[in-house]
Amino acid sequence: MDQFKPPSWWSGFADQWKKLEWAVWSASNFQFIGGVIFLFCCYFAVSPSFLAVFQTPRTQTDRMTYIDRSVSFNPEIFFGSEWRVAEEDARYHEFAAINFGKMKLATCLKEGESWITGEEKLRRLKKSGDIRLGADVFLALWNEEGQRTLEWLRENRSVTRLDFFGTILESPSGNRCVFCLYRDGDAWVWGCPWLDGVWFSSGPAPVLLND
Repeated sequence: MDQFKPPSWWSGFADQWKKLEWAVWSASNFQFIGGVIFLFCCYFAVSPSFLAVFQTPRTQTDRMTYIDRSVSFNPEIFFGSEWRVAEEDARYHEFAAINFGKMKLATCLKEGESWITGEEKLRRLKKSGDIRLGADVFLALWNEEGQRTLEWLRENRSVTRLDFFGTILESPSGNRCVFCLYRDGDAWVWGCPWLDGVWFSSGPAPVLLND
């Protein structure tokens, strides 16, 4: 039997058909790839982590912390017998919450001074008329879960120490001191430095403007 031979025009038709198949395959695949690229771009266009690369970091300006007024600070419970509150700025008790983003950090140092005594700092704070935050605010920050406000202050206002001149404490021996919170390594700790000691700019007092 003679072998079948396609007509001469068949080879040209077959070549064109192969080209058409390749064109259709390429178009469909490029359309798919284009769709993937489009979705990829859309995702990253709205992704917060992606946008953060192009956005200027903004510092938060508000941080409200509520003060528990149901229990008053008792120095004898906190320290032991014969400790007492020598004096206090009663005005801060009027606040159920403190906006630590708006509070003022007062060092009370004058130009050319690198330090003053705690008693002198107290006198200058009183003269300014600003509202001094005291023991109740100290306890609220210290007892807050995760100490979130202190961490917020450290991250947003570069605060690593606070001295609470709103409550002046007196020991059984008559020494006067105030609560402080300061950063020690990776943790916040509290202390109670004497007012007759040296105070530097690293220990600002948190105060509220008396508007």
